[in-house]
Amino acid sequence: LTPAEQARQLAVPSTMTTAKGASKRRWTTPSQLQKMRRVPRIEAVLAGEHNADMTEEFARIVILRHREDVEDLVDESFDKPRLLLDHTQAGQVHRRLSAHLPDFDRTTQLEDNMRTCLRQIAELTAIKAEVSRLSATPFDSSNSAHEAALESLWKTLQPDRVREGGRVSEAWKDLGFQGKDPATDFRGGGYLSLLSLTHLAEMQTEFCMRQINEFNATSMSQLKELPLAITSINVTGWVVDMLARGELDSVLLARGCDLETIHEIHVALLRHFAAVWKAEAPESVMEFGSIQKLVREQVRRMGAVALMAADDGLDDEMAVVQRRQQAAAGRDADFGMIID
Repeated sequence: LTPAEQARQLAVPSTMTTAKGASKRRWTTPSQLQKMRRVPRIEAVLAGEHNADMTEEFARIVILRHREDVEDLVDESFDKPRLLLDHTQAGQVHRRLSAHLPDFDRTTQLEDNMRTCLRQIAELTAIKAEVSRLSATPFDSSNSAHEAALESLWKTLQPDRVREGGRVSEAWKDLGFQGKDPATDFRGGGYLSLLSLTHLAEMQTEFCMRQINEFNATSMSQLKELPLAITSINVTGWVVDMLARGELDSVLLARGCDLETIHEIHVALLRHFAAVWKAEAPESVMEFGSIQKLVREQVRRMGAVALMAADDGLDDEMAVVQRRQQAAAGRDADFGMIID
């Protein structure tokens, strides 16, 4: 017998049901069984007080131990498999898992924690879909909401200045746009990049004004400072990429799976980028790409949770608390999930 045939003889058969309801046979080898024994049981993961780490570990264990129950709900696009659930699917997974856990008392902490984990996974899935939709939505000059957001940006950062030339104006370059019409720059990040830039301007007005003043204090031939708008749009692209790769899951689960947290991550990344830019003191804005690569690697090593904690330290403590309370109130009002 070939090694593959020998392994096949030693393998343990099991049956799984596909998304279409058809049964197919799969094989668990002795080595896979040995690894499975080292995987904690769901009961062990759900014991204790719930936190964001519990939700991530719960999702991992469900995929490893109960793959047949979530086979059609697993995303394997990146390095590690992830559960993708809407609220209805979360209820379906709850029922499937409960069938394997007959000793679960619906009033126990284990049951409550499982519901919370599934709810958070559904919220995480929803915000990823929302970010994807917004980033793929192009800026539309005929859309009154898009134009209103753009005008709000101008009024926040240039409150006492009348923009010469109307909607299309050279004045936009002072805010760090590349041309006379900001709409062309938003192609890189869609409507999301405008929303994030507007949020940045409103929540970090002093920081933005400082960046704008430093940028406009140098001539184009000796330009060394960051253009605020185009930098913000690039950072929005990083956020979208990091979110898709699962690098922001821990932050979102801990702080809230909503656009407010996405915007806060954008702020933290941009302020960190600005700090590194100052420290590196590049000779020209043409070094943007190399410093961007440096910052991305730094953030990858330190992790998004540490990045956000460091950025919180830059803010007034009470302002951070107020933002958290406002975000929590909004999440409580919007929450809903179907579980029988």
